[in-house]
Amino acid sequence: MMKQLFNNKGSHALVFCADHNRHIAAAKELNNNFKPQTTGWLITAITDAVLAAQSANIAAQSLEIGALFTTALFRGNFEEKRQLLNLPEKYCFPVISLIFGKAKTSPKNNKGRYAGKGILHKGGYQQMNTTDIQHMINEYDQKDNHFGIPGLAHTQKEKNHLFEKIFGFWGDGGASLSSQQLFESLKNSGYMDAEELNK
Repeated sequence: MMKQLFNNKGSHALVFCADHNRHIAAAKELNNNFKPQTTGWLITAITDAVLAAQSANIAAQSLEIGALFTTALFRGNFEEKRQLLNLPEKYCFPVISLIFGKAKTSPKNNKGRYAGKGILHKGGYQQMNTTDIQHMINEYDQKDNHFGIPGLAHTQKEKNHLFEKIFGFWGDGGASLSSQQLFESLKNSGYMDAEELNK
């Protein structure tokens, strides 16, 4: 199942879903009509799922268990994965998953995280100026900082900057297909059914 779902050899995984089925069941039991297909209900459920996933990750790290976040379940053939997990057809959507395992060796370096301007805003949102943006681009270009996406590293020489490689990969082509698949999966799960909002 791990291979089918994640193409990964981790020993265990937790799947965190936006799920309103128990609310719908309670409403039905009490003769109420509850339809959670609004954007507000979806955002709240996604937030709850991500908070639970982060808490599980912190707990795993405290036990020296490695954890990898992934959104792989709603990419590609979502219906096949939904059936494999026996998820309800409506109002249940896998937001994020954690794959757990023990590392055979310690990583050679800690994965980098950009900590410059544009991350933390004090007293209100502050737009980055040209100098700030150029500094950030340069930071991402430094190989020793270990920024970026695995598999989309500095080895690709057709682009000058790591950001260009990221935008090229997730730009119009990749992002459009991914967004279309995501929208269709959400719609099929009942969360984007605009027609139902009028009933």
